[in-house]
Amino acid sequence: MSLQATTWALYDAPRDLDANEFRTLMVMADMADQNGRNIYPSAATLAELCGVTTRTIRTKLASLEAKGLIIRDDQTILAHIPANRRPIAWKLNMSGEPTTPTTVTHTSDDTRGENIAPQNPAADPADLGVKTSDETTSGVKTGVKPDRKSGVKHAFTQTHSKGRTVEPREAARARETTTTHHTDPADEARLAVWQPNTEAQTLAMEAKADLTVEAEKFRCKQLADGHIAKNLDAAFTLWLRRGIEGGYLARRTNRPCDIRPNPAANPHTHTLGCQHVLTLLEPHETRFSHEGSRGSSPWLIARSHLAELLNLGMDPVDALADVLQEAQP
Repeated sequence: MSLQATTWALYDAPRDLDANEFRTLMVMADMADQNGRNIYPSAATLAELCGVTTRTIRTKLASLEAKGLIIRDDQTILAHIPANRRPIAWKLNMSGEPTTPTTVTHTSDDTRGENIAPQNPAADPADLGVKTSDETTSGVKTGVKPDRKSGVKHAFTQTHSKGRTVEPREAARARETTTTHHTDPADEARLAVWQPNTEAQTLAMEAKADLTVEAEKFRCKQLADGHIAKNLDAAFTLWLRRGIEGGYLARRTNRPCDIRPNPAANPHTHTLGCQHVLTLLEPHETRFSHEGSRGSSPWLIARSHLAELLNLGMDPVDALADVLQEAQP
C-alpha cells in the first residue's frame, strides 16, 4: 500500500465521483507504488475487491480515465505476462498532467492481447525491406506472424526494452516503508491532545460509526504521512465524510459498559420489602403485631403504608412519624 497514492485518492482527487468510482480509485491507489504506478489488476480482481460486477468495473475504469484520474501506463512492464492473459497497466494521475480522453474498448481477459502488434495486411516481408524473424541492434524485432483466424501472414514489428528490469511490487513496498518522515514535535503534541469536535461526533453518530476507532485511525494516518494538518477538525470531518461516501467506516457496537441506568429516567420505586422501608421501620418493629392473615398483619400494612408515602415524595422522617402515629392504640 502506498500512503502517497492513498492520500492523493482520499484528499486530492476530485469529489464528483459516485460510490463505485471512488471505491475503484481507492483500491487502485492501495495497489500503487509511491509514484502511483505498477497498477495492473485484472477486471475480475477489481470487481471482487470492490464488490461489483466485472462490467461495472470496466465502465468505472473508462469513466475514471475520461476524467483524467487514471492514465494508461507503459504496457511493456507486463511483457512477462502471456499476451492472452495480459491486463492493462494503469497509473494514477497524481501530478494532474493533462490527458486526452480515449475511446476504450474492453475485451474479456481470455482474448486481450491476441494480436499483440500493429499489422499491415497488404505487404510481403521482402517488400517492406525487413528481415524475417530477426532482431536489430536497436532492440526492434521484426518478422512474419500468421493471423490466427484468417491464416494470412502479416509483417509485424515489436520493440523490446533491453536490460530493463521490472521492480516487483513487494520490493517497491518494502523500500517505501523505509522512508523516514519528519514531523514537528509541536504538531505531534497538538495531535496527541486533539479530540473530535461536536460536528464530528454528530456525523459519527448519524453514520453509526465508532468515533474512537476512527479518531485513532486518523491520528495514525497523520503521523504516517509525515504531515499533520493545520486544521485537524476540518481534516477529520473530511475523513468521516469520505468514509461515509465510501462505506468503510468502523461500525459502532453496543458494549455493556455503554449501557448505564439513568437515575432521572428510572427513579427507584419503594416497596414494603425494599431496604429503605426496612431501615426506617425495623427499629420500631415491636410496636406492630405480626399476627393476621397473609398480607394483612399490622406489620406488613405499616411497611406498605410507609413505602406509599415515600413514593409520594414525603420526607422519610415525616413519613415514619405518620406511620408510627397510626400504630398508636
